[in-house]
Amino acid sequence: KLYVSYITVPLMININPTPDRRNGFNLSFGMSAGYLVDSRNKQISAERGKQKYNGDFYFEPWRLATIGEIGLGPIRLYGSYSINRLQKDVTRVEQYPYSVGIRFSSW
Repeated sequence: KLYVSYITVPLMININPTPDRRNGFNLSFGMSAGYLVDSRNKQISAERGKQKYNGDFYFEPWRLATIGEIGLGPIRLYGSYSINRLQKDVTRVEQYPYSVGIRFSSW
């Protein structure tokens, strides 16, 4: 099990062409910046038992991502894509995290 935690601050621009309507269309886009707070690993095996490790595991300390939302009324589709790699160049692993989801908002 690998756990990585970033504290993230988003900056978004919201476009709402129908501000008078409660169930109108809206669009948001922007960037988010995150800083690595904690990372740890837990391994369980028959011969060694449970072992826990703390460290940075060569993760990048900063994470930059583009973010966007498309909404109709209180339902919004959310997406995020990381601009920089998840791990440092030492590992030669090129992973760019992304996420998609649905968000419910009443305002």
